[in-house]
Amino acid sequence: MRRNLAAILSVGLLFTAGAVAVGLGIARALSLPRADVLALLAGFPSRSLSIATLISINVLGRVDFLAFAATFFLVQAAILIPLMLLARSEAPAPDNPQR
Repeated sequence: MRRNLAAILSVGLLFTAGAVAVGLGIARALSLPRADVLALLAGFPSRSLSIATLISINVLGRVDFLAFAATFFLVQAAILIPLMLLARSEAPAPDNPQR
């Protein structure tokens, strides 16, 4: 795993960027509201990783894929968490009617 770490990190970055781009493209094509765009940006990469992990372990019997998936998850978290926090800080405050 250590000798492949650089390759895993670069693939993780490329895949995450690609999945975010696909999510953004779909959201823009459908003219979705900002909250839905953010959900797609976060959901596309993480859902894809989950499905790939399930297939590799259950269908292909490749338990060693878990090390790749864990590294991949950390790359995605490092990218997506700051993006979501930034988007949340820039979002307009919701209307809070007094009760």
